[in-house]
Amino acid sequence: MKKLTLALYLTFMVVLSFLFFSVSGFKKFKSANVVAHGMMADVAGSGFWSNYVFAAYSKSNHFIVLSGYQLRLHDTISIELDIPDTVRVGQSYSLRGGAGLYYENTIARKSYSGDVYEGAGSVTIHALDTVTHIIRGSFNGTLAGNEDSVVVTHGYFNTGYLEAP
Repeated sequence: MKKLTLALYLTFMVVLSFLFFSVSGFKKFKSANVVAHGMMADVAGSGFWSNYVFAAYSKSNHFIVLSGYQLRLHDTISIELDIPDTVRVGQSYSLRGGAGLYYENTIARKSYSGDVYEGAGSVTIHALDTVTHIIRGSFNGTLAGNEDSVVVTHGYFNTGYLEAP
């Protein structure tokens, strides 16, 4: 009985520590323009923090594609960034000028996009290491949907990426 109580206590402390550092870390990283690893943003006033990020550089398409997924029970929310491979550190890229930003919520069955055809916003690259394949930056935009639009602010990413043919 005592071992079970100790195990429950330790589990509770680990979960509590994780929650504390996640919430306090969100504010810290938001103000410092840094994400430990992953992708985060405010979407229509609600926080998005990715559970999983997939990123790849396609040599044939000349784009770095970053997809962040927030997995929830019966729901997946995703943000995708398409960044031209002509990126330079410190430079902003307009969504109308070749970069792309997309948001999807599967449970609400809503998709929004900001790219050459619709929406407005930008992507800024803060760090790009083509040797170790790490990219870090920020993004924002007003994305167009079929019936409405959504505003994405305070978007940040920091992740490694794969290189594909």
